[in-house]
Order: sequence, then C-alpha cells, then structure tokens
Amino acid sequence: MFGNSRCKIGKGLFRVAALSAIFASSIVPASEIHASGKKTGDEGKVELKARITPQKPMQGEPVLYEVVLETTIPSIAGTAVQTDPDFGGLEARREPADSRLHEETGKDGEVSYVAVIDRIRFIPEQAASYKIKGGSYIVGVGHQVVVNDPFWGPVVSNDVEERSFEIKPVTISVRKLPEDGRPDDFKGAVGNYTIEIEIPKGDIVKGKEAIAVVTVRGEGSLTEKMLPELRESFPEGLEFNSASPSVTEYVADGRLCSEMEIECLFTPSEEGKHNIMPVEFVFYDRDRKRYERIRSEEIEIEVLSSPVSDSPPVLIEI
Repeated sequence: MFGNSRCKIGKGLFRVAALSAIFASSIVPASEIHASGKKTGDEGKVELKARITPQKPMQGEPVLYEVVLETTIPSIAGTAVQTDPDFGGLEARREPADSRLHEETGKDGEVSYVAVIDRIRFIPEQAASYKIKGGSYIVGVGHQVVVNDPFWGPVVSNDVEERSFEIKPVTISVRKLPEDGRPDDFKGAVGNYTIEIEIPKGDIVKGKEAIAVVTVRGEGSLTEKMLPELRESFPEGLEFNSASPSVTEYVADGRLCSEMEIECLFTPSEEGKHNIMPVEFVFYDRDRKRYERIRSEEIEIEVLSSPVSDSPPVLIEI
C-alpha cells in the first residue's frame, strides 16, 4: 500500500513530454530487468520494463521500483498510470520521475529513447521475501495522419494512439542485517554517509544562544529516529539546549539519497576558547558489509563578552 505522502496519478494524465528535439544524457543502466511489456509495430518498438535498485537490499535499506519506457519512436505523446503496483504490506511512496525522453545509442548503432515514467520508493524493515504485483500503464504514441479537410483538402494532422501495458509481478529477497559487530548505538541507517559540523558566521557571546549545524548526508534513507547523540559534544561551558532535525530526500544516479540537517542550540556560560567535540554517526555500509562509525571534526570557537560589532549609540542634535 501507499503511505500518506502518496502522489497518485489519475487516468488520462500524460506526463512524459513529446519533445523529440530535447534530450538529456543517458540514464544509468538498470541494475536488473525483472519484468516487461512490449509492443512492436511497423513504426518501431515501444517497451516498458520494471527494475529494482538495489537488486538484493538489506533490511532498512531504501529500494526504488522504477518503470522504464524504451522506444525507437521519438514522438511519444505521454504516459499515464492505469492501475498502481501493489506492494502488499510494504509502505511505499511515489517519487518524482524523470518525465523526459533520453536518447541512447546501442552497440548496433540503433538509436532509442528512454524515460523513467514511474518511480516508487519503499523500505523493507524485515528480512523476508516480498512480492510486488506490477501495475498497468498507458503510453501515447504520436502519429501523423492525412485527413480530408472540406475547405483545405488533404492535410497532415497529429493523432495519438493509446497503448496499454501490464508489468508482471516481481519478487525480491531482503537480507538480514548481521548481529556480529553491531554497535549498541546503531539506529538502523543503511547506506554510505558523511558527517560535518559548522558554525554560522557571527559573534558567539556569553549568555546568548548560539547555533551549530550538524549535517549527515549520503546514499540511503535517513529519519529523525536516527538522530546521533549530540549533548556529549558540548562540554562544560557550552550548555546544550535543543536539536531540530530536518530531512530531505532525492534520487541521484538511480539511488535514493538523503540529507539530515540538525540545528543545535547552545548557550555559552564562559568566555574564551572552547571546543565542540566530534559528533558520531553509526551506519551499516552495504558495500563493505560492515558497521561503520564516522565522526565530524572538532571545532574551536571563541566566546566573547559582548559582540564585536556593538558600537555606542550615535547622538544626533535636532
């Protein structure tokens, strides 16, 4: 089923632009083609393929289910979803698709046009086998036809032929995260990440609240429940007040990526130089097949008794 953030596309809503003169760079090749529907006519081939990335996910790792259009016809008028794929008990969310045709040249020199027409993201929380029932889609193929106009006579007009495709079921096997070597502070992040901390420009003044921003970003899905331990990074003299996380997600090179920005508020109680200690983040690296602990750099700050920019008021005689 789809989660609350589902964006359903209704029937008859075409969303691949018929712009044969505008092409972006080739998409990343599919990691594995699981199921497809194909229709070939005298004018060329139109094919829909479903792919899963990654092929063998770990529990807690984000997975992308994509429906890819491949055709030798540049005059694709658009596509629409007839019926949604069925993910069973998995929470799934529709993500923005590419919506434009990309030109590709095969080894045999044949030119084809490719677009991701549907992209759905889900995260299997348990190690198990899951069956995804494919949906059905409409592809609008543009044609030029000759019609007899009563005034102008024979004229060329554009017509759209709607073709229906069904995607076959797909079964994926989700692997269990290893127990060996799992740190006590592991909170479920799977992927590959970096972490950094920075202090916005401006004076840091004794007794006044200041801001430090911690950013975790990389390949995978981050949630607020994966918030790293922050309080211990603010030693005596820097009183930690609160943390406000915000998470954004995006797709890059066919993989789901995310960024968690954490705004940390603290109040300095002593003047002089202080160090904000490294913040640690633990995740499972699926490529290295092990748990990793990364740390931000230690940051030195200087706490002032008053802002340097403060200046005495200027008196103006009237």
